[in-house]
Amino acid sequence: MNCNRNNCGCASRGQHIRINQCTSTSMSGGPCCCRPQQCCQCCRRCCCNHDSSCQQIDYGCLRRADEDFRMIAPGDHVAVGVSGGKDSLLLLYALALYRRFSKNPYTLTAVTLTMGLQPFDLGGVRALCETLDVPYIVRETEIGKVIFEERKEKNPCSLCAKMRRGALVDLCLEVGANKLALGHHRDDAIETLFLSMLYEGRIHTFHPVTHLTRKGITQIRPLVYLPEKHVLHMVKALTPPVVPS
Repeated sequence: MNCNRNNCGCASRGQHIRINQCTSTSMSGGPCCCRPQQCCQCCRRCCCNHDSSCQQIDYGCLRRADEDFRMIAPGDHVAVGVSGGKDSLLLLYALALYRRFSKNPYTLTAVTLTMGLQPFDLGGVRALCETLDVPYIVRETEIGKVIFEERKEKNPCSLCAKMRRGALVDLCLEVGANKLALGHHRDDAIETLFLSMLYEGRIHTFHPVTHLTRKGITQIRPLVYLPEKHVLHMVKALTPPVVPS
């Protein structure tokens, strides 16, 4: 089988033989997720579209959300909230690569908040950001200690989310970002809808785009169309450096 990559750098298209195992790297530096017979034997570059077959799903959902809700405008500075979980790492990866194809040029910064509890290793996340050419900022906070040690909250999720969101917005202002990207996907929106119906008696879920007028920051959720099963598939294929919680 011949290589069908248009931009093969070592010779003309169609003259290279594909090998059984791709030698391209994934998010964590491991093997590429593409199928056998998808890597050029000579140039050692992946022959499938956008470097891996699974990325097409992500780009389609991301581009549709971007166009439907006008999430990204020319010149935007987007801060990606990276918790170290699979959803936020996939969002970071997708937005970093989407810069190549987006009609609107934008800049990207990854931001992480620590909770002030047990230390956790962010070395893998930092290495990923270097690979993607995305600046990475870690902000130390005492949110965990306030919630669990001082207030001793029995149901901490709501307060924790509000405090983390406020700290992220303040960090966006510090780094000069006007957009805050969060990693919620389609299943999160559906679950929030049912929780609101069952426990609040109203039909409500989060918005794909939320304008925080007092702070001048806009929250966006670029993965809002992406089903969780696709998230799991892509995470399994790309093997991101997930930080244990």
